[in-house]
Amino acid sequence: LAKERKIKLVDSDLTNVHLVQADGTELTKEQTDETMLRFFGIYTDVKLRAEERRNAGKRDTDAGREFARALKALKLRQQERINVEYFINMSLAEANATNLDRLSLYEWDDDYIETMIRAAVVPDGYVKFAEALAEGLDIRHEHIVSCIRHDGKGVTVETNHGEFHAKYAVITLPHAVLANPDAVKFFPRL
Repeated sequence: LAKERKIKLVDSDLTNVHLVQADGTELTKEQTDETMLRFFGIYTDVKLRAEERRNAGKRDTDAGREFARALKALKLRQQERINVEYFINMSLAEANATNLDRLSLYEWDDDYIETMIRAAVVPDGYVKFAEALAEGLDIRHEHIVSCIRHDGKGVTVETNHGEFHAKYAVITLPHAVLANPDAVKFFPRL
C-alpha cells in the first residue's frame, strides 16, 4: 500500500527510541533504557498476576487496576512514572484503541504476535494508511459505540451520536475489548 500510494517510509530498527519530555528535554539513552526495562517489568508482573488470578478461579477484572498497582509498587519519581506511563499507553492502550480499564485482565494481550520483517516509521504520520484505505467509504470519527445489533435485515450500530443502519459493518475492535462484557454490547451475543 505504501508503494502504491507513494507513502514515505523510513527504515527503523525499533531500538533507536528517543523520548522527549514535555519541556523539550530529551532523555539520555540510559534513562530511555531504564524506562523500557521498567515497562517490561510491569508487563511481566501483570501477566503473572493475571495467570495467578485465573488459576485461582477468580473472576476476570479490568487490566487497568493491575497496571496501576504494578506501577505504584515501583515507587517512582513523578517524571520516571510519566515516562513509564507513556510506554504503557503507546504499547497497550493505543494498540487496543481503548483505555486499560476497558480491557480484560485475562485477555489484554492474547492476540499479541511480534513478527519482524521490516520496521519503518512514516514521517508524515500513520494516518496516511488510514486515509488511503478509507477513500470512498463513509467513516464516522469520534463516535463511541455502545451496542451493535445484527439480524437478517442488517446491522444497527448505537453510538453517542445516534444510531446508524447498514447492510454490513466492519468491526475492528481488539479481542481484549471484545472480551470485556461492559465495553460494547452485541445482540445477538458473539
